[in-house]
Amino acid sequence: MRGAGKRRRIFTGWRSRSIVAAGLTAALVCGNAQIVNAVAAPIPAPHTASGGVSDFGPDAARSGDVLVDGFGDGSGYHLQVAAEKSGFAWRQVAILKPTGLDDRSWTGYQCVSGDGKYAAVAVLPISAVNLTAARDHGAFAFGVDLASGKVTPLASGVALQYHSPGCGVGDEAAFTAALGANEEKTDVITVDLAAGKVSHTAKVDGQLTSVVPAEAGVVGVVGSALVRVGPEGKASRLASVGGTPFEVRAAADGGVDLVDLPADHNAQAKAVHEHAGALSEIVHGDRGTLQVFPGRAGHTVIVGAATGARADGHVLADPKGLPHGATGASLDGDALVGAAADGTKDTPSLLSTRTRKVVARDRATAGGTESEAVAPFQPDGVAAERSTQGSAGQPQPKGDRPLPPRPPRKRVLPRTPIPRRPSSACPGT
Repeated sequence: MRGAGKRRRIFTGWRSRSIVAAGLTAALVCGNAQIVNAVAAPIPAPHTASGGVSDFGPDAARSGDVLVDGFGDGSGYHLQVAAEKSGFAWRQVAILKPTGLDDRSWTGYQCVSGDGKYAAVAVLPISAVNLTAARDHGAFAFGVDLASGKVTPLASGVALQYHSPGCGVGDEAAFTAALGANEEKTDVITVDLAAGKVSHTAKVDGQLTSVVPAEAGVVGVVGSALVRVGPEGKASRLASVGGTPFEVRAAADGGVDLVDLPADHNAQAKAVHEHAGALSEIVHGDRGTLQVFPGRAGHTVIVGAATGARADGHVLADPKGLPHGATGASLDGDALVGAAADGTKDTPSLLSTRTRKVVARDRATAGGTESEAVAPFQPDGVAAERSTQGSAGQPQPKGDRPLPPRPPRKRVLPRTPIPRRPSSACPGT
């Protein structure tokens, strides 16, 4: 919330968006954003939405299952949680608006800790999304206590990518930041969500994606390989995946689960488990439907497996009934969430995996912690890059039109192919 006498900054029109882009470039790329305190507001008790708890089965009222999602608008990025015992009615936990800058909307991604207590969140103003530097290492990282609404700023200068952050089976999470004009290096920022602090950072050669804390350390993807990141940033190969690996999730036995998308477009996708460097297929399914979402304590939720599939230690969920497929799953897999029939997320569709009912739950519009806080911490690689990058090559205001983009540079390292698939949190618009 704004303090008394604080000047409000409002931008409209093409010219204003250019000004916003320039201002964000200075704040996000050069690292000169200011720290502002969070303002706690009472979190209202969740209400039981129309249709009731019974939509989710006879045991729903005693369930501890939770679903976390987010969306953006002009007031910031809204983090919301829904509990099965309240019929998965949405409750607003926090509104994140780092630096207090007024923009037409905000966007973000989040994951939920394996015990369901915390969320790790990365957010960025929507007007900065087309700035390469902002997407690569200009977003803001937060930890949020889902019960109290306490917001802890963790880092400034992380990536806004669908695969980051990634949560572990406990209270750890990992963010990434892409460095270099061709993403030659990646900063990995591991955080302790319970303690509300950065626990470790490492700089890795190459483009590292889908990073999660696991028993072997931080695990991620480089090319078609699963790698383990050592304390000093050295990436060692854990296993080679036949196709394109993505949606890496921490698993209960200390390994990871992931989707393997074969190069052959006629082949089905596979959900694969890795432990101690060995890969085994869990289930297979249609390449346009199969997804792996995080689950409680590493018991991942696998959506879209072939009919009749079985997977001990995992939760299998059928997304049929959601108008546009699943974009997220509750921690125990009792509910899947997706866009409404009209394609919007204003009133998302919820599918009970037990009763097969599809219901709509209005977003919460009040309550939660309003935070304009920004963490002073920046990963070493990001800080070094910002010190040399400055605003060179970034969009600057010029009349009513932005300057033309820079010509592409010759790529010096192979990039990890990143499938454009639905994630557990679609950007808010």
